[in-house]
Amino acid sequence: MKHGLFTAKMKLSDLLFADYNLILVLSRFGIKLGFGEKSVEEVCNKYHISSPLFLVVVNVSTYSEYFPDESEIVLLNVNELIDYLHASHIYYLEDKISSIEKQLKELYSKDEKRYGEMIERFFSEYKNEVVNHFSYEENTVFPYIRNLLKQNTKVNYHINQFEKNHSNIEDKLTDLINILIKYLPENERNKEKENALFNIFLFTKDLSKHILIENKVLVPCVKLIEEKYEQR
Repeated sequence: MKHGLFTAKMKLSDLLFADYNLILVLSRFGIKLGFGEKSVEEVCNKYHISSPLFLVVVNVSTYSEYFPDESEIVLLNVNELIDYLHASHIYYLEDKISSIEKQLKELYSKDEKRYGEMIERFFSEYKNEVVNHFSYEENTVFPYIRNLLKQNTKVNYHINQFEKNHSNIEDKLTDLINILIKYLPENERNKEKENALFNIFLFTKDLSKHILIENKVLVPCVKLIEEKYEQR
């Protein structure tokens, strides 16, 4: 799918009108609002961001049928891609998960004890899983790739190991959503439940895009680099 994709000559503001979720993408690239009528290319140049990388990320994030081909992959700045993914991890751990955790605490502190304990235990386990997932990427995968780019890696590792074991950590949030929708007792706190649910749904969607970028952009990039390294 190429027709209808975002391009470098489009106004950046038009991208946000097309998909408001891209506000989060801008933040992770360090782009601040207030860019007026500037194009994607102009804003990327101002912030010293690779426009091919930015366009791949926003297009993958918006268009479910789009995945970059090899001609696009070879143009990407992989260090910048890792910086973007790292910024996403920080946002999830320090902002989004904390926000959801706070909302859930307000719910399970007021609802029946058995439901509260169930929600607290479930989310605590999920949070630990997310922390471990990101920690592996930050401490093993990303350093491996950065060293590979410097052509000085001696680590017995391959991106296929990451690809085979890369779990979809957003899937388990479905169980939490089911608990909030189906099993918490009916009471006057429906608005609080709705707010928590909405936040979790947004988090799930955003996290799924994040994992998609890792699988469909990062992994192919690294495979090409590994091939070149192995041919030396």
